[in-house]
Amino acid sequence: AGGGARPADGSARPAAGGAGPRPADDRSPDAAPPSAAPPARVTFDMDAWCDVYIDGAPRGRARRDVALSVPAGVHTFECTQGPGAPAWRTTRAVAPGQVVALRGSVLPDVTVTVAVHADAAVIRGRRYRPGDALRLPAGRHRVQLVRDGRAVADAFVRVPARAACRLVDRPRLACVRP
Repeated sequence: AGGGARPADGSARPAAGGAGPRPADDRSPDAAPPSAAPPARVTFDMDAWCDVYIDGAPRGRARRDVALSVPAGVHTFECTQGPGAPAWRTTRAVAPGQVVALRGSVLPDVTVTVAVHADAAVIRGRRYRPGDALRLPAGRHRVQLVRDGRAVADAFVRVPARAACRLVDRPRLACVRP
């Protein structure tokens, strides 16, 4: 029976005009390989709400309990509260299937000078005397004032996002411009 010679690999040659047996793999040359690597999964543990950008593309609000998929490789991760607001940014390489928990702060540190009419202010479990300076992230902090060994005031104080503030207790407990 006619049919002509077969190539050395034993496969059939297509007939003139392109008809004939199809190769077992008929994907286009730029299609993904059948065993594509699984994406990496990234979570964001931030100190305040922020919107996530990966390689400049918006990906929604940062949540500790929601992982975002990204292909393996080097990526720039950013979390911001909007234009002109402070931002947290990092560049990381992630491997296929890797689970990465990114932690960061979008709130700037503020120099707080204690200027209260009490023996001490207790902030984050530490005692600070009038005149002491400490660094706190902007945001709400519990402050307890101590006089003669006992608490005389206990309140949450908002530390503003600026370079510095003074912690005062008159007319009320607050962190004000220096």
